[in-house]
Amino acid sequence: MAAKGTKGFFIWLRANMPQVYADVKREFSAAKTLSGFGISMSDPVALSTEAPASSTLVQTIKDIANVGAQLYLTRQQAQAQQQILSENLRRAALGQSMLNIDPAQYGLQPSVGVGLTGDTKQLLMYGGFGIGLLWLLSMATGRKRR
Repeated sequence: MAAKGTKGFFIWLRANMPQVYADVKREFSAAKTLSGFGISMSDPVALSTEAPASSTLVQTIKDIANVGAQLYLTRQQAQAQQQILSENLRRAALGQSMLNIDPAQYGLQPSVGVGLTGDTKQLLMYGGFGIGLLWLLSMATGRKRR
């Protein structure tokens, strides 16, 4: 019979997502709240029970898994981008035309849009007008600097 609850989850995680399990194990072993009680979380499977997982534990594991997934995707994306770059450099060295690959289409480069909203443009326009008016008034008063 398969283990249930928290123990079953950690067994499944260790077998099916070993990198995430290693991250969870590392985070739990570094947890100050547990080490303060003299409890070592060297192996989450050994120390877990078949009781249902608490919502705090579930959220902690979700957070750890999300960070691990982001790091993995970032590494994979960087490798894919490097492969595209290397291939086009190889083709350039051979005098061939470049491959028309847009990395942004594959999510390999962040796309950032920069612009001003209508309200921001209006604010900048009025601010510039006000500064210009103040400058003209200071010139009109004829104050001379010494």
